[in-house]
Amino acid sequence: MPSLRYDSPYVYNVCFTIGGYCCWRMAFYCTNRRWRGEYSLPPPFLLHGLPLKWRFKFINNQLRSMCYSSNIPVYGWGRGEHGRLGFGDNDKSSKMVPQKVHLLAGEDIVQVSCGGTHSVALTRDGRMYSFGRGDHGRLGYGRKVTTGQPMEVPIGIPPRHGTADNGHWIAKLVACGGRHTLAIVEWKADDESES
Repeated sequence: MPSLRYDSPYVYNVCFTIGGYCCWRMAFYCTNRRWRGEYSLPPPFLLHGLPLKWRFKFINNQLRSMCYSSNIPVYGWGRGEHGRLGFGDNDKSSKMVPQKVHLLAGEDIVQVSCGGTHSVALTRDGRMYSFGRGDHGRLGYGRKVTTGQPMEVPIGIPPRHGTADNGHWIAKLVACGGRHTLAIVEWKADDESES
């Protein structure tokens, strides 16, 4: 089944075929107040570098793509400027084929969101790791820092009244915009099991 993601101004399509993952892009433009789509060149192409034994969720924006699946490494490709692919501070180059984000190895990633020049990965236990361009506070570290090294984002919300020693905040969902990041968080009591 195709996995579709709509991001202005492009629509990226990725589907799984017998031969592997196939990708193509549709460009949209506006004429006389009507949106029209045209397939851009090149035609659909096979994505090399992704293991066929896993089914991935794909996240795209106009500059790069990332994919992930529970208990499986995160992969990234596309424009690497500002470290937005998460390959480290010494590797901010663009990648033409999907590559593992080794700096997130060992983390059980359940969601990835791609902003304009930054990305955030969410773990099963509610921790967030951000990387990329850091101005405007979009990485959530409380200071202006641009990094290709995924770093854990502190959730700086005071504890719920009367529960300071009995729990902590965890993230449940993240969303990156052009220059911002949003997270939905919930209080997790220390005696609660992982859900």
